[in-house]
Amino acid sequence: MAMATNYGLTKIPVYVMQSTAGYFGWMALDGGVTVEAAGTTALTSEITTNGGGRAAATRAYEADYKATFYKLFTFTGDLSIYGVGIADSASASSATIGIVHKYASVRNVANLETCAITQKVVFAEV
Repeated sequence: MAMATNYGLTKIPVYVMQSTAGYFGWMALDGGVTVEAAGTTALTSEITTNGGGRAAATRAYEADYKATFYKLFTFTGDLSIYGVGIADSASASSATIGIVHKYASVRNVANLETCAITQKVVFAEV
């Protein structure tokens, strides 16, 4: 098995976030309760209504091998959010979810609420 060096671990998050075709830069909210597996390519029930649709995320590198994705959503109706995914395209029909996080409990939002979501991904040797 190959091993990523510390230098490699600093570069991987940067390459994941770079602004080229296929980069991971789109945040999608999950309305489904099913936990995704390693082979997941789509969220179980991606939210597309009430201001919770997939949107471009602000991306940044953080020290110690971390990539962060941030998006401020303003909702136009009530939603129950069970998780978040980071995808490689704005279109759900042509995108692949590459990063997924399921919340320990549902996050309920109401009409006209705003919610800032930050997804932090740590790249490490396992």
